[in-house]
Amino acid sequence: MLKMIIIDDERLIRNGLTDYLDWNALGIEIAAVCADGREGMQAIRDCRPDIVLTDIAMPVLDGVELLKEARSEGNGCQFIFISSYSEFRYAQEAVKYGAFDYLLKPLEPAALEECIRRCVAQLQSSPAVVPPYHWELAGELFAEALSGIQQAERSFENMIRRQPAYNASPVLCVGLLRDRSVPAALREQRLFCVLPPGCAVCWCADAGQAQALMSAAPFALWQTETPQRGGLHLQLCRLLLSCWLQEHGACSGDPRSWEAQLFALAVEARDRGLSLTEASVLCHDALEQLLRRVQRAVPAEEKGCERLAELFQTLRGCAQVYALFEQTLQAGRTMLGFLDVKEHLTPYTRKALSIIEARYAQNISLGEVARMLGISKSHLSATFKADTGSSFSDYLFEYRMKAAKVLLETGKYKISEIGEMVGYPDMAQFSKRFKQYYLLTPRDMQKLM
Repeated sequence: MLKMIIIDDERLIRNGLTDYLDWNALGIEIAAVCADGREGMQAIRDCRPDIVLTDIAMPVLDGVELLKEARSEGNGCQFIFISSYSEFRYAQEAVKYGAFDYLLKPLEPAALEECIRRCVAQLQSSPAVVPPYHWELAGELFAEALSGIQQAERSFENMIRRQPAYNASPVLCVGLLRDRSVPAALREQRLFCVLPPGCAVCWCADAGQAQALMSAAPFALWQTETPQRGGLHLQLCRLLLSCWLQEHGACSGDPRSWEAQLFALAVEARDRGLSLTEASVLCHDALEQLLRRVQRAVPAEEKGCERLAELFQTLRGCAQVYALFEQTLQAGRTMLGFLDVKEHLTPYTRKALSIIEARYAQNISLGEVARMLGISKSHLSATFKADTGSSFSDYLFEYRMKAAKVLLETGKYKISEIGEMVGYPDMAQFSKRFKQYYLLTPRDMQKLM
């Protein structure tokens, strides 16, 4: 008889499934009934089942992660997932990694029996065999391990151990792609990914492959080390910080400058071996100090000052430390630039800038702002140009384009959504204006990020 285990975090469902069908008549023995993915993984190791019937949304270890871990250990059992409609995309992802099928809740006996019979027939005609290496799964586990997911790192290491060519003398390569383009020779690497904004990471089989990789992108700034098992995320953080420090070596000049302060923080984060989360705390605290300085210098009624706090939002979207320190550097410069400008402007220009910062997504004009300030359009135009060196319309245009680029870099929004968010509801007009400023369309710039 074929062995099957049942996994579901709801007691009534998992116990009910044991009597849901006449399993003996189907040639199946229930070898174990488990309450979560971690317990289920141990049962897979102990029982070596032929079939796993499991819920897809579970605590501790969900169904997809359970499948990945089983495959990383070389287990070829067939997975049948039970999912709700809201979990449909996870079920589809599971099929990508070799699940036999998925069934939607509420579960119908006839549908379950038909699926089980097909699975049994396949097993009897050709027993499940796991390929010696599942490169697509390995690549995803590698990327997840780099982000700090410990379970993914363990699963990735399990797969690497079964691949002698990538296990004997590997080299971890981290490179900063200066022009953000990725040569074909890099993309062809099996264990390769690009972390925004243009940081390439590759697990190479040996020093020769590593050298060939770096030769394919000689313009990049490379750091290499022997991979450390059980600490891939921390090693990546250290290497990325080394790249950032090498890229910004000139920042270590005037010790009083913001750049020098941030450089010192990056050195501290690298030398202490901090994770992305821990480094984020350092950057956040440094920006908090800058923000308090700006808030003390700028009148509270100026809403533009309050909007500076939104710069912290960009830090939360950083998936790796190079991007974190780049965003922190730019956020600090923006804050200090705001402070320098605000301290030397006439009251009308300061108020006009605050209105732009608060309402740039709306259809505002010089005349409208002048009416809000109670002065003539010509007076505001002359004052604004004298203080900022730009006309009102040019300043507004530049402000919108810079805001659009920041939104584009987050990777969270569609281009059409970004256009609306910066005052251009017509996508064609937004693309035209964006290209006018950056010499690239939003889509072209997105490809380079």
